[in-house]
Amino acid sequence: MNVRPLTTSRELAALESAWNDLDAGVPFRSFAWLTTWWQCYGDDAQGANPDRRELLVLAVEDPQTGETIAIAPWFVDRTRAEGNVIRWLGSGEVCSDYLSVLCAEGREGEVAAALADWLVDPAETCWTAIDLGDVATDDALVALLAEELRARGASVHRRAGTTCWRLELSTDWETYLKRLSKTRRKRTRGLLRDWFDCGRAELIRLTSVEDVEQAMPSFEELHQKRRRSLGQAGCFASPRFARFLRTVAPRMAAEGRLEIAQLSIDGRTAAFDFNLLGRETIYSYQSGLDPATLEQQPGHLITIAELRQAIERKFTAYDFLRGDEPYKHNWRAAPQETTHIRVVANRTRARLAHMVWNARQQTRDWARTIRDTTVDAREQLVARAKGLMWGGKPG
Repeated sequence: MNVRPLTTSRELAALESAWNDLDAGVPFRSFAWLTTWWQCYGDDAQGANPDRRELLVLAVEDPQTGETIAIAPWFVDRTRAEGNVIRWLGSGEVCSDYLSVLCAEGREGEVAAALADWLVDPAETCWTAIDLGDVATDDALVALLAEELRARGASVHRRAGTTCWRLELSTDWETYLKRLSKTRRKRTRGLLRDWFDCGRAELIRLTSVEDVEQAMPSFEELHQKRRRSLGQAGCFASPRFARFLRTVAPRMAAEGRLEIAQLSIDGRTAAFDFNLLGRETIYSYQSGLDPATLEQQPGHLITIAELRQAIERKFTAYDFLRGDEPYKHNWRAAPQETTHIRVVANRTRARLAHMVWNARQQTRDWARTIRDTTVDAREQLVARAKGLMWGGKPG
């Protein structure tokens, strides 16, 4: 196998077709999603390189045909404390789920070996760690790559990653309703009757580039309103994230991989869902709702309408993505566990840097647990006060 490093955005452009052929229909792995991320978070961000990041995408080619059979979508994060760490494109605050090395089916073993050989060759790159966060537990290729690197002297460390929640859809709406509890089933039918069947509520799917661009400011406004009502900053408080989502939305829409679901109640926009589309799966990436409409339960209404439409459109799954909010389980989504894999080079400095990283990570985990517990308690108190504990999407 030939491994070819790509270190500029111009080099990536020639790989777009092969990239999308290999992404397995997962929008977070798509060329548009990950190259836009690099534009906003990498060395192209505002013409500067504030984080000392360098692109390192590895294309694995069949030596006989010249065909690209695998792509490792990585960059190198050069830091004083941790050294040179290889990470996923799309990582960090964007919260891209289901990232992986893209690979033609059946070629995983040889690709893992080829990547490992290239990575341990001192003439190619000098890294202290390869940080592969939130890898699906059944990701065979990443597991093989970790073992190949272990066999070449590196140490491999695993810890639990974030949990995603995936709902396998039934073939028809009534069959799905039977999976719900008796109380939830009755409540769902009542909301459909009282809001949608009588025309008071309507769900519109915005799919064209023009419609998506027009909806983005309103979606951003409602997202921020809801987050601020909960005492949170909201995703769009980050200028980089705001730039990323505004840029990637029309690109994904142009490829048919994005739709914005807009819920109207009595003629007023009450909620949005920003959904990414896979081949057979809808990924619910981000949402926003108007806090002034909470008594009408817009989170419940938009979820009900989306699930029913997803079944009618013959999607096989609806993925709520990361986060352990109770409403996901209530809709009968099942947890999808992930693993954080960190490979440490067989060098003294790399091992010392890993010790520093591990200590910081433990501190962050503790702080996150305290924060999440506080936020959950606050949201439950607000929900009880408004009679919303039935379990809908919080926005």
